[in-house]
Amino acid sequence: MTPHLASFLSTLFEARAGESKLTFEEVLDAYAAFVNASGIEYYNFGLVELGGAEESAPDLFASNMPEYWLEEYNAAGLAADDYVARQVEALSETRSYSSFGFGDWLVPQLEGQDLVSAPVLRGCADAGLKDAVGLVGRTAVRGREGTVQYFGLGLGGDHGSRAHAQDMSCDLLVATFALIEHLHPRLAMHADRCFSSLSPREKDVLGALSQGLRRDRIAERLSIALPTVDHHCANIRRKLDAPTLAAAVAMGYRYGFL
Repeated sequence: MTPHLASFLSTLFEARAGESKLTFEEVLDAYAAFVNASGIEYYNFGLVELGGAEESAPDLFASNMPEYWLEEYNAAGLAADDYVARQVEALSETRSYSSFGFGDWLVPQLEGQDLVSAPVLRGCADAGLKDAVGLVGRTAVRGREGTVQYFGLGLGGDHGSRAHAQDMSCDLLVATFALIEHLHPRLAMHADRCFSSLSPREKDVLGALSQGLRRDRIAERLSIALPTVDHHCANIRRKLDAPTLAAAVAMGYRYGFL
């Protein structure tokens, strides 16, 4: 284990143990710092959830690629045609991850036989990933049988970068699986297209609901008026798009609010 990986895992452990309060963005910044300290010039990290009622669209979660490329990538919905993301099709319960090379040198091989991925790969190479390693993996979603999250990771830079990224692939896989585990509640929110957070008081009310307390008991415990409790309950259901308060409690556990 390299010192950079040890430092990143220690950061996640301290946050999980409550010794530090890291936001979603701060955790991703720590991951980016680990990747850059490992000598990787550019990286993309995306995730898609498959299973359940419907499939979530692939999303680019973190990247240090040029802003113009990221805007085009997201606005045009290019993730669905991303060469790296499409490699998750080869994964299974007995094959949880895979690594492979890609870059501008691969584009001529794809043109004519894969008219979808070739232009995306060429654009990615023009933006910096000329010689790169792709890593894809799958993890089961706790509490949702039959649902799997897949991640895709592209790492590299100019020509010659692929060999270095390949040498670092084991550390990068460990760090990425650790990142997904740490961010599981937030990733679950994103997969469900829930982008609203709860206020501290709304979390208090949701916590009381999870304990089975009635509205009047919640008001007494939190020293607030009964109409205020009702107002918070309405906000909780609206923000989580929950049909009932019981469903809101279930979402609270899934999203890490409880």
